[in-house]
Amino acid sequence: MSRSLSKDVQQFAKANFPEVYGKQRFAPIKRLLHFFNSPNRGLLIIPIILSIFIVGQIINPSFLQWMHISSDTARIIIDQRTANLATIFSITLVVIGWLLTNLSVRESLSFQLLFKKTYLYPIFYFVSTLTACLILFSLLRHESFINLPNIVIAGTGLIILALILITTLFIKFINVVDSAFLYNALSIEVMKEIHFQAQFEIPRRRSTTEYSQVCENINLTDGIRFNTDLSNHTGINITPLEIKEEQKPTDLVDLFASKQKFEIVDINAEKLKSFSKSVSGTLAGYYRPLYLGSQITENFHPFYFENNTVLPAESSKKLRKVYKLRTPREPVEFSSRHLTYFNERFLKDVKEGKKENIENGLEIYARIFDLENKINSIC
Repeated sequence: MSRSLSKDVQQFAKANFPEVYGKQRFAPIKRLLHFFNSPNRGLLIIPIILSIFIVGQIINPSFLQWMHISSDTARIIIDQRTANLATIFSITLVVIGWLLTNLSVRESLSFQLLFKKTYLYPIFYFVSTLTACLILFSLLRHESFINLPNIVIAGTGLIILALILITTLFIKFINVVDSAFLYNALSIEVMKEIHFQAQFEIPRRRSTTEYSQVCENINLTDGIRFNTDLSNHTGINITPLEIKEEQKPTDLVDLFASKQKFEIVDINAEKLKSFSKSVSGTLAGYYRPLYLGSQITENFHPFYFENNTVLPAESSKKLRKVYKLRTPREPVEFSSRHLTYFNERFLKDVKEGKKENIENGLEIYARIFDLENKINSIC
């Protein structure tokens, strides 16, 4: 192990679990759609479109001046574009409604997966906001403070983008109306949940293993594994707080009685070896298994030695440099909403004897079990 256990664990995890720590492809448009692909974030599209039209009115940028359009012609065009977009939007809603009624699995989560897979939220907010803006500017087309040619040019570009998005929406909807889509979308979401949990489980397992190896190499024994009673042994704590000489004994009692907790962020193996040299020659020593993220209190004892063992004064100071501590962060909440739904859906398909769905479900379980076995075998 190098100087930093954290770096070793990260390198090990990325090298051995590329499916969990895979590199994300550079796809800005897809990432942008993913960002807005929720009911709440989709609302951010509304002020963005409004800002585009407002900027065209106030700043009057040069890229909107590449085509000369008279005000009279702009009034005619804006009415036509508004009517065209409104018609297309209405037909889109009708077709989407028909496809939803013919969806093979009509359940709440299946609809949510469908909307997420087809980017319905950002596309819907984009087209509806654009339509509303064009209707508003069509109403104000005779007002002198409205630069209608700029509205026409900007609106035309946004309408072309809207048509592309609507076409994409139709293509995705047509491909997801059967039950195979459900398991395909579920497999993606389920594995996302499993991989997210694995990103915490793998470092915990691996750091436990590497820390134990270092301790074993300096002739320390796992006291917990061998059921050793450590209550009557000499212990060394790793409190990160410095004790000043001028403090009174009563202050020290209050200090170590504190309930404050810390989290282990990193462990330095080289400094741990230096600590072991300072206590060499003592009787049998024991260590408590630790991992990155372990929660400890100020008077936590990571090492114990035979009762009545006299430890060097500098050993405690050296031990404090081994561990990098911080105040614990808020615990991460693991969501298993899609996994729970998948389990329920799979059992229902088994009872109904749907062979194709059962085979698809078994493939997902196989991927989950393969990952668990891999973590157990190499971590």
